[in-house]
Amino acid sequence: MSKRKKCIVITSFSDNQPGYLVYSYRIKALAEVYELTVVSHGEIKQPELLLPNVEYVAFPRLGGKYGWLKYLFNCAKYLHKNNADLIFLMHSSTSPLSLFAFKAPMFVYWNEHPTNLMHMPSGFSPIKKLVTWLLHRLMFLGARHADIVMPVGVEHKNDLIARGTDTEKIKKIYLGVDDSFVSQETLLSPLKDNKTIQLIFVGTISRERGRDIMLEGLAEAIKVGCHDVHLTLVGAQDEDIEYCQKKALTLDIVNHLTVIKRVQGSEIPKLIAKADIGVAIWADKPWYRINPPTKLFEYLVAGLPVLASDICTHTRYIKNWENGLIFDYSSSAFAQAIIQISQNKARIQTLKLNATENGKQYLWSKLKPEFLNAISHRLKKNCIVVLSLDSNQPGFLDFSYRLKALAENYALTILSQDAYLQDELNVSTHFVSLGRGKGKLGWLSYLFKCASYIRQHKADVVVLLHSSAAPIALMGVKTPICLYWNEHPTNMIQENVENNPVKNWIARMMQKLVFTGAKKADVVMPIGEEHLDDLLKNGIDPAKLKMIYMGVADTFLLEDTVAYDANHPLELIYVGTISGPRGRDVMIEGLAQAVSMGCKHVRLTLVGANQEQMTFCQNKVNALGVANYITILPRVNGDKIPELLKSGDVGICLWEDRPWWRFNPPTKLFEYLVAGLPVLASNIRTHTRYIKNWENGLIFDYDAHAFAHAIKQLLDHQDKIRVMRARALDAGTQHLWSKLEPVFLNEVSKVAQS
Repeated sequence: MSKRKKCIVITSFSDNQPGYLVYSYRIKALAEVYELTVVSHGEIKQPELLLPNVEYVAFPRLGGKYGWLKYLFNCAKYLHKNNADLIFLMHSSTSPLSLFAFKAPMFVYWNEHPTNLMHMPSGFSPIKKLVTWLLHRLMFLGARHADIVMPVGVEHKNDLIARGTDTEKIKKIYLGVDDSFVSQETLLSPLKDNKTIQLIFVGTISRERGRDIMLEGLAEAIKVGCHDVHLTLVGAQDEDIEYCQKKALTLDIVNHLTVIKRVQGSEIPKLIAKADIGVAIWADKPWYRINPPTKLFEYLVAGLPVLASDICTHTRYIKNWENGLIFDYSSSAFAQAIIQISQNKARIQTLKLNATENGKQYLWSKLKPEFLNAISHRLKKNCIVVLSLDSNQPGFLDFSYRLKALAENYALTILSQDAYLQDELNVSTHFVSLGRGKGKLGWLSYLFKCASYIRQHKADVVVLLHSSAAPIALMGVKTPICLYWNEHPTNMIQENVENNPVKNWIARMMQKLVFTGAKKADVVMPIGEEHLDDLLKNGIDPAKLKMIYMGVADTFLLEDTVAYDANHPLELIYVGTISGPRGRDVMIEGLAQAVSMGCKHVRLTLVGANQEQMTFCQNKVNALGVANYITILPRVNGDKIPELLKSGDVGICLWEDRPWWRFNPPTKLFEYLVAGLPVLASNIRTHTRYIKNWENGLIFDYDAHAFAHAIKQLLDHQDKIRVMRARALDAGTQHLWSKLEPVFLNEVSKVAQS
């Protein structure tokens, strides 16, 4: 069993902390995954925070701003002496610790606005005001320097962004409510007309948190005949109980009011379960416009509609007659809200159902995986991947294998030309679209944008997932670079067929630029032997080269790869771009010749045609009179190809003998082999290196007559096809991505560690 990573949690609880449940959720979650140490300002005594197998460290509690700064310095010294894999700052007030030079990633739980933690002095106090303002700035500066900031609400998130925190660092995660708050009692039966409506308020009981408004508003409602309401206040200290009891006597509401002292968090669900309506009330202070109240979410999870004062941290979550009522912050408005509820008892049940549905998103059981994933994701090394794909890219599977492998092992950012990625390339990660330009200038512009992004963003490794991205290594990027070398520069940047000397010179210079970029990369991963030999001839350091085939998913392995029934027509299949240079006419004309030679026991399926090619092929097939022998299918997603190959007996690979195709091995060739299909392959070295006559296929010259002759040979020797299928599978095994993935990840890891 691998050793657990060490996490140090820095807490900061005030003397009058109203509740600890939201902290306990996070401490328990971290303790399940990490070796945990909890540091506190004074000894922790709350039962919900005390866990077995957690180390607790307490520094002396000192009051005021000096005491807070002293505590932070004590924590900083402790963190320097005790190495950790991650540091979790479990309060906004601890954020300045991220300004110290710790190697471990820093996470900030942003739960309180600095203006509430330190109120700006009133009156004429210029020095005190300046100090307070600077300390507010210090906390926001700490948030900006943290690796991840976790605000507990939308207002906090927006405020952090407005104050300069990088949006990529922000991960909003609501406070959370334990599943024990979910109550079926509140939903069992509608409220009867003669039943008393039970209102409940849970939290700090003070003037600015609506204490007097609730008491006076309740009295006003009772005076006008609402005798069917009862208010329970939970969270009072001794002086609060005494105050409320005296005021209740004065207002003549003793029989309609219960005041309960502060209770442990575990007792709150039972109290809320007895109520019908929750109360959330705050004076309109600047900080309360930012901090969402815990109790509001607890009410909703428990299925309680909420009477909420009119402030944005309430109105964002509570809608009139949907899951509660909004009222102005005054006793008369509170009284009016009580009266409306009393007069509409029949609607309370619907409000409860809506509240329950709204509350599900705030359950900690749903937020906990998001919380832990945000941390574990950041603990991974950062990797930036640069895609540089042609808009007519024939296939994406080899790229998808690498992206998925990287996404599982790194905190991944993908740079691409386009805002939309093909289905095969979609992975759960951060995606940045930098725009696709036209021609050679558009390509260079995109590379410069990628280089600029990489220079501005911290990463442990950069993976250039296409040969054409190689020049990025020349653009001042200091991060280690892995280069996936999958295409020859002469194919990406072809010389002008019109023999324009200037354009040809520019093309050659750009080709040279790509090779020069490869020289600067830390590791280059060619996908075949021809690429490897060519890179060596172009001066790439042999120590930097690691050949890794493109790879084929295990889904291409067929259940019975050696099965072949000679009584059925021989099924030939071609998968890939359908065009003249890729053998379109050779295949169609060659099949027509084979049929005219008496080879009528054969069928050909072409997969990958666009609409233009579909029309061209249909016309040509009809003109040659072989419509019954050829099926043309459009391009399909990569995950559909294995199913198509099941219907084939032999795969087809053919390329016109162009310089660049002497280097690029075709993806389909390896897919055929893994699927156990022998290959009819044209005579070019990127085919003949892997296909041997009558062993795992047949080699033919690139012309229709030779293709027809190869078909006839197969039909004349069908007894050999079963053996060739078995040998094809054996040859294909080395190309399985499941075998290549560890090699690929090991190379990236070595570069990342450098």
